[in-house]
Amino acid sequence: MHANTDPNGNIHLFFGIWIAFFLGNLAFNAIASPGLKRQARPYLYVLGSVVFLAGAFFLGLGLNPIMIVAVIAILAINVHSTRVCPDCGKTNYSGNLISAPQFCVRCGASLDGDPRNTDGKPDRPDLRRR
Repeated sequence: MHANTDPNGNIHLFFGIWIAFFLGNLAFNAIASPGLKRQARPYLYVLGSVVFLAGAFFLGLGLNPIMIVAVIAILAINVHSTRVCPDCGKTNYSGNLISAPQFCVRCGASLDGDPRNTDGKPDRPDLRRR
């Protein structure tokens, strides 16, 4: 059975769940502290992957091994290549799939876990004010 011949309306449920997940994620990112964002980010990525695979299954697309491996690979890349700034809370994405971002693009803080240098200035020299 394909998604376009779904007699039970599962496709509406699938998109409704995705819309609710998207809106919940927006609300969470708007109100959560940077520390909570850092802790919850991997779990939200896993939840999104599980929702996607469950939707594919209930839409009749099945769970073939290629799809599962692809979702796991995308999940691993997302967990590895995103970091939440401990200072401003911005989620930083790496343009490189191999290395994670090192500095916040908004405030320049180090993303390695230390919120600030001892001088209180951003870690990236190009963002420091002279």
